Amino acid sequence: MSVGHASVWRDEPAPPAGRGTARTGVTVIVPFTPAELFSNRVAAGAAILNGAGEMIGIKVLDHIIIGDGQYASMLEKGYLKGR
Repeated sequence: MSVGHASVWRDEPAPPAGRGTARTGVTVIVPFTPAELFSNRVAAGAAILNGAGEMIGIKVLDHIIIGDGQYASMLEKGYLKGR
């Protein structure tokens, strides 16, 4: 399993002079090796993470799974209904 996180915290002038204000981030959890990524589903784990985030006010827009030259959107596949 691999875990990574990146945050963006900036205070810049609004466009076109700058990029504006941003407070956002992304966390990536890769439970499998890249070769196994598309053969195993983790929808239940994603649902638990969504619920935990929503309890503290974080709305999950999508889960993107990237690996082995492919990507999968859980929103596009229908795993995140009602979003």
